Amino acid sequence: MLGKKSNIGGIATRGERHRAGVGLLIAPQLSHHVLEFSLVNERVVSLCLRAGDRCLTVVSAYGPNGSVEYPTFLETLRGVLEGAPTGDSIVLLGDFNAHVGNDSDTCRGMIGRNGPLI
Repeated sequence: MLGKKSNIGGIATRGERHRAGVGLLIAPQLSHHVLEFSLVNERVVSLCLRAGDRCLTVVSAYGPNGSVEYPTFLETLRGVLEGAPTGDSIVLLGDFNAHVGNDSDTCRGMIGRNGPLI
């Protein structure tokens, strides 16, 4: 619960050093549709909601700033998305700390001379 007058519930994670974390806010009228909540790690959570005779998988992600951690983050995210039940609709939400452009000097290791390396 976010406050005395709030009608929104939340599910959140928090990193050990309190520098990363993701969360989802759920309206009370949707809470009985929650089939599964999966805390993957401090950067990725997944929620499965019943939507009629199907499921809606909602994934919330927070990408790292550093290029060293980014490939592992992407592999984790790929695993979650590929692990969603066949036939599910998927909603992917997040802050991916993406870099746009071809400034290979500033973003060394992430962007090559001809575009992104990722």
